[in-house]
This record gives sequence, structure tokens and C-alpha cells, in this order.
Amino acid sequence: MGKRSKAEKIEVRTMPKNPVLKRLMSLKGDNTLSLSSWCAFDDYLPDERLSNITTIVAATGADINRVINECQGLRDDELREVAKEAEQVYSEIDIPVTFDSVLDDCQIERLLPVFSRVVDFERCDVESVSAILNCAVTKPVRAKNNGLLSYLLSLLASENLICQNWQFVASERKVFCSSNGKVLTQKDFSKALSMYIRKHHPIDKEIFEVVKGLKG
Repeated sequence: MGKRSKAEKIEVRTMPKNPVLKRLMSLKGDNTLSLSSWCAFDDYLPDERLSNITTIVAATGADINRVINECQGLRDDELREVAKEAEQVYSEIDIPVTFDSVLDDCQIERLLPVFSRVVDFERCDVESVSAILNCAVTKPVRAKNNGLLSYLLSLLASENLICQNWQFVASERKVFCSSNGKVLTQKDFSKALSMYIRKHHPIDKEIFEVVKGLKG
């Protein structure tokens, strides 16, 4: 499979049956994951609902505010079914070969201190991080902290520095594994991100400032 361009649309082979999922997948416009929105909602959303919401956000690319508005009237079992179908639909999508990173070597060098905090490198240099972003690792890279890794990748996606569906790319390309050697899946990233945001107030200042400063 060749590398797809940033502008190329990802084609879904099977459209969802659930009307909520159909509406969310048909939305146009900004689909950036809003981390400030996570912080606004995580205080009152139970763990399971938040985990299902993150799955739907990742699958549809819709803003979390819109997802929560669409799903707020659903019972827990109904929301669970929407999340399950979202995963099924995305399993039939042609996943990009890489994270579609737009970062240059200078920007990657500025990211080295934060990458060294979240993954276990044999050596932490531009070449090693580039291999991760290009999904060219020879074996899954071990995460030091699944939540912190998910937070970093979510921030990069929110700044449009990597693709929005990074969770699926990482899962399908087997880029990362947990400390016990288990390859991290989309569900693992979704759960880790929701749990990280729930437990960490304020959010990690160093990672936030480094990523936000990459475009400066």
C-alpha cells in the first residue's frame, strides 16, 4: 500500500447502520480532538461511557463535544453498541501506512525530551523518532506510560502534525507495546487516554508546551 496524501479521503467500505454513527461520520469541518474538551467532561462521565466516547471520537473523527451531544440520550448499553459498531466500521478502512507526520528534523529534535519520557529507546535521536512516525520500527516500541504516550500523540494530532486516526494506525502497524510486551491496540489507547486525562490535573505542562511550540 502506498502512502496516501494528507488531502486524500479515507474510504469506508461499509457504512454504519446506527443513525447516530451515520450522522457523526457524515459531519464536515473541524474534526480535531479537543483536549480541553476532555478536561471539561471527564469529571462527570463514568469510566465506561468515557471510554466508549473516545472510541467513537477516534472512529468518526468528530469533535468530542458533538459526539457527547449526539450520544447523551443513549443508555449505557446503547452507547456500548454504537462504540462496538464504530470499531467494526473502522476495521474495514484502509489504514494509512504511516502517521502522515509533517514534522521536519528540527521539530523532531525538539520533541526528543518528551519522547524519551514516554517510550523506551535504545537510543533517543531524530532517526529513532522518525522511524516511529513512519511506522518503520523493526519491533514494537515499549511504552513507559500508556496514558502519557496517548496524550502526546493526541496533542500532535490536535495540532495536525500527525493523522487524526493515529490510534488505528498505531494499532494496525503494531508500533507500540506496553511494559509487559503486549502490542497496544486502539482500545488500549482509547482507555489509556481517557484514564490519563481523568487522573491528571493539570495536564502535563512540558509536553503541552513543547507540542504547542512546534509551529512557532
